[in-house]
Amino acid sequence: MTEIPPEHAQIDADLDAWGRWSQRRRGGFKSACGSAEGSYDAPWRQWHYPTMEEMMPQPQAKDMLAIDRAVLKLPVMYLNLIRLHYVARVAPGTIRRQLVMRRDEVGAHLHRARQMVLNNLRSTVAIGVETC
Repeated sequence: MTEIPPEHAQIDADLDAWGRWSQRRRGGFKSACGSAEGSYDAPWRQWHYPTMEEMMPQPQAKDMLAIDRAVLKLPVMYLNLIRLHYVARVAPGTIRRQLVMRRDEVGAHLHRARQMVLNNLRSTVAIGVETC
């Protein structure tokens, strides 16, 4: 893909956090294992394994819900693009095939989708709509 422009660095980080939050909220991570190996607490265990929340702190639910609302206002193609890229974390080639795009269009459409999310977030703040 293409590099993220500096003006989209913050929204990219926010959408990345939203994608992780959305994954967790909708049933867990793709790599979650069903075994109980990690949850066994042996009496001889002297060390502490960091939890997911300690390694990646939970984002504010208010901010994540505002981003969720902004993403839901997108046209269907851009909504699917954002979900595939940030929530499902699908490879660009797969995104291109699923959304029927040419190879050089994915980066441009992703840039446009991030800009739409930014505009939606700014419009809710400008109108004075309470986000939560």
